Amino acid sequence: MKGMHPTPLERWIQDRISAPRLNNETIRSYHLTKLRETVAHARLKSPFYARHLSHRSEKDLQSLEDLREFPFTTAADLIQNGLDFLCVSQDAVERVVTLETSGTTGGPKRLFFTREDLERTIDFFAHGMSDFVNPGGRVLILLPGNRPDSVGDLLIRGLRRIGAEGIAHGPVRDPRTAVNVIQEHDIDCIIGIPVQVLAMARSGRPLKKDRLQKVILTTDYVPTAIVQAVESAWECRVFNHYGMTEMGYGGGLECSARTGYHFREADLFSKSSIPQPGGSCPTAISKK
Repeated sequence: MKGMHPTPLERWIQDRISAPRLNNETIRSYHLTKLRETVAHARLKSPFYARHLSHRSEKDLQSLEDLREFPFTTAADLIQNGLDFLCVSQDAVERVVTLETSGTTGGPKRLFFTREDLERTIDFFAHGMSDFVNPGGRVLILLPGNRPDSVGDLLIRGLRRIGAEGIAHGPVRDPRTAVNVIQEHDIDCIIGIPVQVLAMARSGRPLKKDRLQKVILTTDYVPTAIVQAVESAWECRVFNHYGMTEMGYGGGLECSARTGYHFREADLFSKSSIPQPGGSCPTAISKK
């Protein structure tokens, strides 16, 4: 990148896909190769995809645009088929996450993660957070973190790899108490849900000047008004993370340029996951 050093996430993605540099051509080529491999593997190992893709195979993927001809996998499919999605034995499943659906008639969705899946998320968190906190730094995690392999637990393990400490607080129930924790533990960075962090910033509890350096907002849409309100109240910088359980928690993270996300291209594909040229961080993906 002209005039800029690659971020830790860029270097991680570049190493994962074995590319001399990240650009549209290398990422599209990598995605097409991996999608072909994934379709072939899923049709062979997963009872659901053996049925779902009975009329489509990796041979039908001559370009990324050919994905338009493949059938969608829906939330209803996840609810109704469960274990049929697995491409591994149940013994290889390390964690099962149950997501309750909205409404009264929808059943729960169950998502299955192997040790390798969780390892990739931990590694993503380690490289992503190394751009926000230095060794010895402390991060307050305002997300579920008490259970093994929960998002908070994976974050703590990722932070440990870069010599930083993650403190699992959990979702904010009392904004003033959560602000007190920032003071008591000399927190450098917090990660939390937008409206809950906003409630903390508006709680009336002041922070020591220059105490909190960075805030990462995640799990929900982040309006510009919330970013501006938190930055004004705490004199810090606010960044966005995009992720969901179905993506293995970690998805995309802003860097200091704040012109878009550095997406997890080595593991995930999105129709908008190809970086667009221009801007102050050419490899970032627009948030729009």
